[in-house]
Amino acid sequence: MRIYYESLFNACLKLSGKWVSLSNAIIAIATVNTLWNVAFLLLDYPEFIEYQALSIRLYLISFGCLGVALALGLVAYVIMRKLESE
Repeated sequence: MRIYYESLFNACLKLSGKWVSLSNAIIAIATVNTLWNVAFLLLDYPEFIEYQALSIRLYLISFGCLGVALALGLVAYVIMRKLESE
């Protein structure tokens, strides 16, 4: 079975970009939540602060997405080196 490195390279790059986009969207949601919590603190309404654990979990999920994107980028790099050697 022959591996088509060019199509695998393109797929890895495309998927890596999608994982980075997902991570950016998750970070944006977590940042908005954090900013609301900061605004409530500054306005002296600490009873309205909720979902702080949600922000922390979203940041962790976004770093996981970046890890997947980095792994796909490394696979694409190895494939690129393989294509250059042929």
